[in-house]
Amino acid sequence: MRSRVGSPSPLAALARGYGWRTDVAPVVRFCPEGVPGRDIDMESKVKALGHPVHPMLIVFPLGLLATAVIFDILELITGNGDFSIAAAYAIAAGVIGGLVAAVFGLLDWLAIPTGTRARRLGLWHGGGNVVVCCCSRSAG
Repeated sequence: MRSRVGSPSPLAALARGYGWRTDVAPVVRFCPEGVPGRDIDMESKVKALGHPVHPMLIVFPLGLLATAVIFDILELITGNGDFSIAAAYAIAAGVIGGLVAAVFGLLDWLAIPTGTRARRLGLWHGGGNVVVCCCSRSAG
């Protein structure tokens, strides 16, 4: 990371100040189990054209499910039943998109080293999403 005049960028200087690696962007420096300075590769294992797939896919279900809420509100305001149909399609597409994103999230989670905080947080993240899906399925 260099600024336009050739000196290190302020972000790179800040990262070096904390002892973080700046030569390889996807590597996160942290201290698992209290071992200072130990680097563990936390790079996503599933990529498309060099970019992690899971973060790219999660925006679709988020956007579609938020759009479904807007369609439901519009149906309440206008009384037009077509908005309910559009909301149902948006929900269906959002759920399918979420399932696809979950597959890639699971593949990334399986590649995280065991015994790390990242793996525990990933388990909570994925498990929480499964619980929410089950709750919404039982409500509808």
